[in-house]
This record gives sequence, structure tokens and C-alpha cells, in this order.
Amino acid sequence: EKFSTMTYTIVSCIQGPAIAIAYYFKFLA
Repeated sequence: EKFSTMTYTIVSCIQGPAIAIAYYFKFLA
């Protein structure tokens, strides 16, 4: 349970910037 919540938090923290970077490169291309 605790590990699952921690993993979800880490994924959401990575996912935010990753989506922003993906949109940024899409805009450049």
C-alpha cells in the first residue's frame, strides 16, 4: 500500500515535466 502510493507520487512527479517536454518538442517539430 505504502510502496504503491510512493510509486504513484514519483510517477506523477516525472509525468508532469515529461508531458511538458513532449509538447515543447512537438511545438519545435
